[in-house]
Amino acid sequence: MNKRFIGNPYLESNWQNGLLISQKGNTYEIKGRYRIFDDEIQIVQDGVVKALYPHSLQGVLLGSRIFISSKWEAPSGIDYSFFELLVDGEVKLLKKYQLDVRETKDNFLKIKDKTEVYFLFERRCSTTCQFDKKWLDAHDEPTL
Repeated sequence: MNKRFIGNPYLESNWQNGLLISQKGNTYEIKGRYRIFDDEIQIVQDGVVKALYPHSLQGVLLGSRIFISSKWEAPSGIDYSFFELLVDGEVKLLKKYQLDVRETKDNFLKIKDKTEVYFLFERRCSTTCQFDKKWLDAHDEPTL
């Protein structure tokens, strides 16, 4: 059964040209979009919409955004998720999109809010440091 929404469960509703990178490193040109609600990349293949989940990909380029798949410590435990790659290097700056969703009396899912959570990821230590936009805005000037 399809979920019915009040609000937009996608980062961007429009299909975008992109490039998909498989777990084996193969690349494929796609038309895709990121569905925040299910943490999936949707692609159109032969007129059919297919969902791709973080554990099945290395990453995807959608328009000007780069998404990578990474393990993280979710509230439910260690899981894979898609993160937008903002800064690449020895330490990566990642952004995770999240939705605050409530069910209505008539069984719709109402999107109350879209939020962005930022992570610093250092592969050597396999650690993440989570912070929100308010913290990021307060610390946008480098200290020497």
